[in-house]
Amino acid sequence: SLFWPPAGIALAALLCWGPRMAWGIALGALGIALLQAAPPPLAILLALGSLVGPLLALLALQRLGFDARLGRRRDLALFIILGVLGGTLISALLGVTTLQTFEQLPAGAWLGAAWCWWGGDAVGVLTVGSSLLSLLSWQGLRRDRMLIGTALLLATTLASAALLFFGP
Repeated sequence: SLFWPPAGIALAALLCWGPRMAWGIALGALGIALLQAAPPPLAILLALGSLVGPLLALLALQRLGFDARLGRRRDLALFIILGVLGGTLISALLGVTTLQTFEQLPAGAWLGAAWCWWGGDAVGVLTVGSSLLSLLSWQGLRRDRMLIGTALLLATTLASAALLFFGP
């Protein structure tokens, strides 16, 4: 998928409510894989791969003192580097490698599939994940911060859509 909102929902849930959300993320990813008619062993591995990336991003962000309210430039940079780019890359590589191992990808399709998977997850985290974090942290924010957050949300959504549809 070129846009995968569940990746953004997963990371936002982990950042807001912590690792206890991991079970829900794993079960949701397992359900999606099973609905796509993946055999149970493949579905389980895909679900675990979908969980590992956001979970590692969460742990790295926590270690670096990340604030999910995205009120500082540092927090936004960490979110983009570790959440949007890093966590989604891990999930994409694990997912595509799992599909290749189960012979679900044609020979030579690994790199293209990894690129598409990573791009869809990254756009999902950038748009949906940042939106959810902004919405969940607006409580008690000053009006000027809400306007900045809204402008950032619109800018990232437009930039993601332009990159997705018009290419690099």
